[in-house]
Amino acid sequence: MKNWTTILTTFLGLSLSLTAQPSLQPKAVSTAGTAADITLGPEVLGWNPARLAALNQPRFALSFGLLPLVPFPRTILDNSTLDAHWLNDNLYRGYFSPEDIQTVLAGFPESGWEGGSRIQLDLLGISAGSFALAIRPELDVRVNVPKDLFRLVFQGLRFEDPIHLFDVNVAAQGVIPVSIGYGMPLPVELPVPFVDRVRVGAAVKPLIGLFDARTVTSEGYITSLPDKIQADGTLEAQYALGGFGLALDAGAEARVLDRIQVGLSLNNLFGTISWGSGEARVIREKVSGDLLNTQFEDLQDDSLRTDILNSLIQEDTSYASSGYTTDYPAYLNLSGRVDDLLPGLTLMMNIRQYFQDTDYSTTTPRLSLAAQYQPLSWLSLRGGVSLGGMESFQWGTGLGLEFSHYQFEFGFSQNRGLFNSAKGFTLSLGQNLLF
Repeated sequence: MKNWTTILTTFLGLSLSLTAQPSLQPKAVSTAGTAADITLGPEVLGWNPARLAALNQPRFALSFGLLPLVPFPRTILDNSTLDAHWLNDNLYRGYFSPEDIQTVLAGFPESGWEGGSRIQLDLLGISAGSFALAIRPELDVRVNVPKDLFRLVFQGLRFEDPIHLFDVNVAAQGVIPVSIGYGMPLPVELPVPFVDRVRVGAAVKPLIGLFDARTVTSEGYITSLPDKIQADGTLEAQYALGGFGLALDAGAEARVLDRIQVGLSLNNLFGTISWGSGEARVIREKVSGDLLNTQFEDLQDDSLRTDILNSLIQEDTSYASSGYTTDYPAYLNLSGRVDDLLPGLTLMMNIRQYFQDTDYSTTTPRLSLAAQYQPLSWLSLRGGVSLGGMESFQWGTGLGLEFSHYQFEFGFSQNRGLFNSAKGFTLSLGQNLLF
């Protein structure tokens, strides 16, 4: 089998990725999602707004990518199946034996190949005192491709063996969350021993929808018979341009025994987006019929091909709709931090729990553990691992160059494996001005 089959499969794997991480900030990436208790200024939004009242918060902060209002894209590239070992073993192979094909296909789960993508832009982040504003446009894509597609690529059509090629599910969404938060000390003292410095905070999050597109129904098959090919498939999809929604964040944190900090937040409460303020449409396609062997030669004729293929289309409609609503997934975040366990060493943990299974979230909890070490006053080294969630496994590392009024942050992580067995990576850069 020629290399083009492998190249096609590889292209699908690299052009899509899987994601559920709500923040692609460098501190979050480098600690595998354990950044709630080390965020500063506008970084706090999306984690725990109570940190805006922390004692080490700057009086004024500005976060940005390359330049203010010129963000650096933060991106996850990840998929459910392909890794560097797979590419090394298969990309340049000129011939696949039947045993090789079975080995390759065994690597794809029966549920199909899954992928997704998140791109996040730190367009503007600014804080002044206990107030903060963050505008972070985000693009999410999620795809599920049936295993039969890969069987077709590697084995072709086989007589009387239906291939379910129509069962492709896609969801894509572009949203600009505008977070506005405030934090303050708790106005009353709690009668709890060993607990002090209790802070609370809240954030309101208008959600500006750019677009949403998704399949509603997708099913069908193609069957090869000695004298014909049978096709039967149905697709219904919907898309919308323009939308608006609202979500709320609320949190609290406290200092315990002087060196321990704990935090609890509820994020994206009541989060929904109503789509269709610009345009909303439904698309329906139905294919059913037979393609006879005697017609194969006619398919090479441009004047006949269109008529033959159109004869298989039983329905081809598109109509305007009144719009629809999607969820902006809510989650609980529980965090903890222990300072100076050794000089300059901070240990952190984080538990994230989504309340809904959606295209972009799962109710499987995610536990993260991380460490931050400061060998110098201006250098922070970070690393962390996480288990659960949609990533299943993630490890991250990174650093911060943190001077009096300027910070440069870098984060790198891999998902679903280590090094060559990893099925994706995340790269994130950021800068902060502090006063």
